[in-house]
Order: sequence, then structure tokens, then C-alpha cells
Amino acid sequence: LRVYVLAKNSSLSQSSILATVVFERIIDGLTILTIFAMAMMFIGGGLQSDSVLGGGRTVFIWLVLAIFIACLVFLYASWRRPALMISPLKKISGLFGKAGEAIPAMAERFLGGLVIFSDLKRMLLYLFWSFISWLTVVLYFYLNFPILGIHLGFAQAIVVLSITVGGAMVPAAPGFVGTYHFFCQLALMAFDVDKARALSFAVITHAIPYVLSTVVGFACFLRENFHWAAISASKEI
Repeated sequence: LRVYVLAKNSSLSQSSILATVVFERIIDGLTILTIFAMAMMFIGGGLQSDSVLGGGRTVFIWLVLAIFIACLVFLYASWRRPALMISPLKKISGLFGKAGEAIPAMAERFLGGLVIFSDLKRMLLYLFWSFISWLTVVLYFYLNFPILGIHLGFAQAIVVLSITVGGAMVPAAPGFVGTYHFFCQLALMAFDVDKARALSFAVITHAIPYVLSTVVGFACFLRENFHWAAISASKEI
């Protein structure tokens, strides 16, 4: 939907805009995992050894971090040397016959959307705002702790959010329903928060922004005069 809306209101192709979405997701992952590592250094003890953060299970977090870094390196290398992506795709596209003829051109437009790699100043500014945006979510978690009678600090809020975001990457129902609540609950229980209170926190912190963003988004959807049928029929990539 984001790719469609931005392409409709600009001169950019959907493939180019898709590149910005992929780039953003990778930077988001690196940002949240970086502040997670910093928070873990401040926390030290206080975690249950058999919790989601104990017994070496933080390996999952570091594995995800490694995957994000590898993806970012691959994108940068492909942007610098397009042949790294285009050449294999030209060979693979032949297997799809006529339907595959457009794949290399789509890949070229996709790489064209990674223009941010050519502007160090813009890249640093992007990283700055990524940190700011995620810290606002941490603040949201932190401010909800005392409301629900949970006595945890800002560093713990970072860890809880990081585990929740990492868990939400697991394929699940739309809106991260289920995975969000499960991993958020596990993260809170790692800090000795009782199961019922942890689940309440997960439900509330998920429901409020989900409902608000959906309502506001739907209102904007109507205001911009978009139609699902047009979006579904869109074939320009």
C-alpha cells in the first residue's frame, strides 16, 4: 500500500520505492538491536536465568543482527556494482519465459531507489531519525510501566521492546497479533513480572496504537480517494 500510494503521488517507479521500504526495514532492525545491546550492558543482572533472555537464548537476537548486517552489505554492494544482482537475475529470468523478461529491469529500478547510499549526510540524518523514532516507542513502553504497576526502568523498556520486535518478525496473523503478545509477555517475565500483568501490558500496548493508526489511516485512505480495486489491479512495478 505504501509503495502504491507514494508511486501514485510522485514520478518514481514502484520498484524504486520498494527499495526504500526494504532499506528502512533493515535500518530499523539494526537500530533496535543496537540500542538493545547498549541496554543489556546497563542491566547486567536481575534477569531470571531460565527466562527468554537467559540460557544463551539471546543468540537469536545476535543471529537476527547478523542477518540485517548481511542484507545491508548486500544492498550496498549491489548498488555499487549492479551486475552482482542483475547478472544472476538475467539468467534466472529465462526460466520464467515471457513473464520473466521484466525482472532485470525491475531490479535496475529497485537499485536506483537506493540513491541514499550516495549521500553520506542524508544517510547519517536517516540513522539519527531512526534512533529517535524507536526511542519514542521505548518511551511509550516506559510510561506504561507505572500505569500497570510494573516497576522497571528505561533500559528494561528497551530490552522488552527489542524482544517484542524480534519476535514479531515470526510470520503470524496480520498486525503481529499473537507473536507480539507472546514475546512481550516473555520479555517482561524475564524481569520477574507476573504472567497476568505481563499479558495485560502486551494487550494494551498493542491495541491502543493499532486501533488509533488503523482509524487515522483509514480516514486518510478515504480522504485521498484511494480504492482497493485500483490497488489490487496495479501492475506497474
